[in-house]
Amino acid sequence: LTQLETAARAAAVTPHAYRVDVDVRDARDEAVTQFPVVSEIELTTTAPDTWIDFIGTVDGVTVDGEARPVDHDGARLRLTGLPTGTPIVVRVAGRGVYSRTGEGLHRFTDPVDGETYLYTQYEPSDARRVFPNFEQPDMRAPFTFTLTGPAQWWLGSNQHEESRQEV
Repeated sequence: LTQLETAARAAAVTPHAYRVDVDVRDARDEAVTQFPVVSEIELTTTAPDTWIDFIGTVDGVTVDGEARPVDHDGARLRLTGLPTGTPIVVRVAGRGVYSRTGEGLHRFTDPVDGETYLYTQYEPSDARRVFPNFEQPDMRAPFTFTLTGPAQWWLGSNQHEESRQEV
């Protein structure tokens, strides 16, 4: 990743909003190493080709509801032939990997109480370990997160909770 690449991307792509769904219902099962995530990014671009940052597995990509081929090298999800000059929605469905290093979505099972604990702190370049995004500080947009987890868990954020649904 170079400064020239990020400057060119920021000049061409304007993200307007993110909707991110993360599902950690299986986090207590240590045999499960990944968690499902869907990231929808509303954006406008003046360039038909760009990339989204994501370290994980990409299962599918759509642009305005139309399936696109997955071209993912493990860190960059390349998008080509994007419509320019008009708002579009890019939807990426994938799976992030639980971490034990404090990066991304860290998972720890406490040997004393046997409970599983998760946290994120998104140090530089760690958000892409949890959900597909444009991970550079000059490409900001509002986020809406949906987190699905076990009913008996406390699920929280440092932001105001708009709603909670028990299932």
